[in-house]
Amino acid sequence: MFNEPENSEEWFTSPIRTIVREHLFDQQLEGLAIDHPRIEEVLAGIEYGLAKHPDLFEKVPESNDRMVTTYFYPNAPAIRILFTYTATEVHLEAVEFAE
Repeated sequence: MFNEPENSEEWFTSPIRTIVREHLFDQQLEGLAIDHPRIEEVLAGIEYGLAKHPDLFEKVPESNDRMVTTYFYPNAPAIRILFTYTATEVHLEAVEFAE
C-alpha cells in the first residue's frame, strides 16, 4: 500500500495531464489573438500533444523549461510556447509568434 496521496507525483502519471495557462501566457496570447484569428485552433492541437507527451519536446538549455514550436501552415501562424510539466499538469508559461 502506498503512503502517498492518490495523485502524488511519486507514483501517478496521468495518460492526459491537465493544461494550466499561466497569467503571463494568457496576456501574451491575448496580444497574439488580436493579430491572428486562428490562434486557438493552433493551440488546441499543441495542448493535446503536450498533455499526452510533454517529455518529447525540446529542452531549453540551462533551464527546467521545455519548448514547442509549430510550423506555419495556410492561414495559421507558427508559434513557440515555453512550458514546464509535472506528472499531472503542464504549465504553459509563455507564447510568441515563431519566425
